[in-house]
Amino acid sequence: MLVYSPFIFWIAMRLFLFSIFLISSITAAANNFEKALTAYNSNQIEEAYIHLKNVMQDEPENLSAKVLMGKVLMHKQYFGDGIAILDEALMGGADINLFLNELGSALMIAREFQQVIDLGKGKSLNAENKLTWYLLSANAYRALDNIEETRKYFNLALSLAPTNDRALGSLAAFELNQQNYSTAEKLIEQVITLYPQQSRIWHLKGQLYIRKKDNKSALNAFETAYNIDNNDPIVQRSLANAYTNAGKFEEALLLVNKILINTPEDPMAKLLQSELLANTAKFEEAKAVLIDISQKLSLYTDEQKNTNASLTYVAGAAAYLQNDFEVAQKELLAYLRDVPQDSAAIKMLVDIYLRQNQQDKALDLLEAKEKLIINNLPLATKLIDLYLNNQKIYKAERLITTLEDEFKNSQALLFAKVNYLSKIEQFDNAIALLDQHQPKEFNAIFLLTKGLVYRANKKIVEANEIADTLLEAEPLNSDFLTFKGVLLLQQQQWSPAVKTFEQVLSIKPGDFNSLFNIANAKAALGEFEDAKVITTKLLETQSAFAPLIILDAKLDRDMNNISLALEKLTKLTSASKTNIKASEVLVDIYMQQGDYESALNELDNLNKLVFLNPEYIKQRIEIYLALKDTKQAVKQIEILEGIVEGPRAFYELSQLYSKTNEPLKAQALLKRALILAPENLLIQLQIVKLDIQLNSLELADSKLIAIEKAYTNNPNVLLVRGDLLAKQKKLTLASEKYATALSLDHSFIQASVKLYQMTTIGYGLEAFKNTTTEILTKNENFHFMRNLLAHYYLNMGDIANAKIHYEILKDVDGLQNKSIIFNNLANILIKSDLAIAEKYASNALTLDDTSSAILDTYGWIKVLRGEFEEGLILLRRAYTMNSNDPAINYHLGYTLMKLNRVEEARRELDRALSSNINFYEQDEAKALLESIK
Repeated sequence: MLVYSPFIFWIAMRLFLFSIFLISSITAAANNFEKALTAYNSNQIEEAYIHLKNVMQDEPENLSAKVLMGKVLMHKQYFGDGIAILDEALMGGADINLFLNELGSALMIAREFQQVIDLGKGKSLNAENKLTWYLLSANAYRALDNIEETRKYFNLALSLAPTNDRALGSLAAFELNQQNYSTAEKLIEQVITLYPQQSRIWHLKGQLYIRKKDNKSALNAFETAYNIDNNDPIVQRSLANAYTNAGKFEEALLLVNKILINTPEDPMAKLLQSELLANTAKFEEAKAVLIDISQKLSLYTDEQKNTNASLTYVAGAAAYLQNDFEVAQKELLAYLRDVPQDSAAIKMLVDIYLRQNQQDKALDLLEAKEKLIINNLPLATKLIDLYLNNQKIYKAERLITTLEDEFKNSQALLFAKVNYLSKIEQFDNAIALLDQHQPKEFNAIFLLTKGLVYRANKKIVEANEIADTLLEAEPLNSDFLTFKGVLLLQQQQWSPAVKTFEQVLSIKPGDFNSLFNIANAKAALGEFEDAKVITTKLLETQSAFAPLIILDAKLDRDMNNISLALEKLTKLTSASKTNIKASEVLVDIYMQQGDYESALNELDNLNKLVFLNPEYIKQRIEIYLALKDTKQAVKQIEILEGIVEGPRAFYELSQLYSKTNEPLKAQALLKRALILAPENLLIQLQIVKLDIQLNSLELADSKLIAIEKAYTNNPNVLLVRGDLLAKQKKLTLASEKYATALSLDHSFIQASVKLYQMTTIGYGLEAFKNTTTEILTKNENFHFMRNLLAHYYLNMGDIANAKIHYEILKDVDGLQNKSIIFNNLANILIKSDLAIAEKYASNALTLDDTSSAILDTYGWIKVLRGEFEEGLILLRRAYTMNSNDPAINYHLGYTLMKLNRVEEARRELDRALSSNINFYEQDEAKALLESIK
């Protein structure tokens, strides 16, 4: 029953004193008792209960009524009240043989194990009850973990009744729980031989098969038990669970509905009914059942639920399935205190911890269940995953080795090994292991696992081939579509990824992972508001899911809500010190904000979690370089040098040494890299570049000649040759090399920049103009090249052509230097159209109000439009930011002249003309100064 109503009526009646007991009352009481007894024997419990209340109203001390009332209360699952009234009957002289089984069983449920053991001591028990007491005592000692006494009482039971099915079956169940499978099996077979029509022993045989991971045989055993007794609720539940595990949801649902006809408020059956309804796509019905369970169980107090652990389990499971993790966690923890080895409850609690970003608690829980874990492969593989995710590689390896004895041929353990090998980046070994166990027939899970290894190894082509094969076999399989979508995300194909996950949503409406991945893709596309709508909605039901919180915080960052992003991430890292991803995002934000102290503190925390991680050390180097602390930067590079291997890593380290002005150390690393990769052109050229930097020009030339023989007309080689020629002051030849490199590779940014730089000092003018014009003819959207060409024309004084290219660029979305483009257009138009020039200057200032050049342009336009005071304010700001620009001094002098502040104007003009820097309005400045002398 799901409504608890403590039986206190009879206690109240005891307080009522009768002065006269009438003969008629006694007769009525006797009649009521007989009616109660008849009803009880006919299993009409409610009717028996009513008659007994009448008896006890007339005769509160009626011993027979008390005994029967105790039994009735047990049937109604009011165990506390039942124990109390039977204890009183016992003290009143009732024969314990009448209710030993009922009282002992209730005391077991109430976890009063010592009372169970003491129950038969000193009592005159008949043979049947002595056997019952021995078996109850054995179970009580087992609950107290006293194995020696448990065996003693089982042996006492068997000495009393060597072929008794209860005694043999109970001992078999004990041996099964002790994992003595061979002994348990012999006892079970002995009972089956003696009692082949005993349903409970077939049920126990099914449980043995489950322990031995033989689900098919377990199902057969449960079906045999059910065929013998199809009304046994325990057999019904086990068979329903077996059908569920076998994917026979319709058969399971029929059986559960039958259970609920007999026991309509059975919480365990209702929980299974909800699961089956969900598995048969009856989601609303499933949800309604869960809500009903939760509402009815909420009427129970904790004390009431403690008398029946299964109620606590159902309360926790129902809350879990409704994503009410706070209630689920509370109930499951309470349940596991009573039933510490329940793997289903442990699995749910672990999942709750993981969803709430409490990986440390999940690890602690599973590690505390080591004895259970070793024999439970699903939980063991979950622990392996946690070890791998938390960089506990040795523990993962050790657990895999331990599991191999019992689960050597298990596919789940095979996949765990593959994940382990992938984690330590032994991808080839992982694939080889899978190939060794290649199934003869198509196996989707096996193929998917292989695809995941390829994905981890960044072998996207191979992973895509597997994804396509899987989808060809099952085009609407949501798992395969999800795998394809994840691959698209990895390839940064954001829009196709969104479409793929939307396809998953059409199959699984509201699927959390698909929505989460769509939010990630939209964030990458810059569709921050759309992504934010999704994360906000998801957080309503998954408020503790760490990756979602991190994504939401990243969106806050990208939408310039920095303080909110930091608040969410710091809260997350405070709740879980092991959340690496959250700490990594915090470091990125701190570095972007220039808060290097906080970034270094967070990197210290990360180093405790992942010691000497190369990426974290690189971030430290970047911070120290930004702080111009080259000593610390070099120290970190030296640490990194001791832990990385391979030519690529050495090359990257050499680049870092170059940034710290340590060319000799950089060169030493490059030589180590060259030994490992002697044909690597990039390394060879970098060595030459360092020779040039160190002024070892002859050595650089000899090395470069050898390279040129092997790599004729290679753009990269031509670029370095240009650098050497420039260092040798052979500027014409240098510009020709840069031009040739650019003509060979139109997308070669370095060559285009270096050739442009040569034009600023008068070399390669025609080559630059012709090559860039040709490139833009073939690719009009090469905005970087157009920008250089526009600057070139402006430098050359070809205002008309510069204006053409700048006006094209101003309409291009997303250009990083748009403010410079607007500013240059404003300067071009100053003499021809001040109104449009002012508009462009205003646009530039809106985009960047920290540029002295832009402030100068806008201020100068204001002055030319006669707004001298406003123009002066802007020009003063420009001068404050850059006091070395003579053009600003000229503009200030001109403005001050217009304001009749002649002496101040003269000082500014003197500064402008005394500068070593040439500027476009130099002649005008001279003329103005002459006019006021």
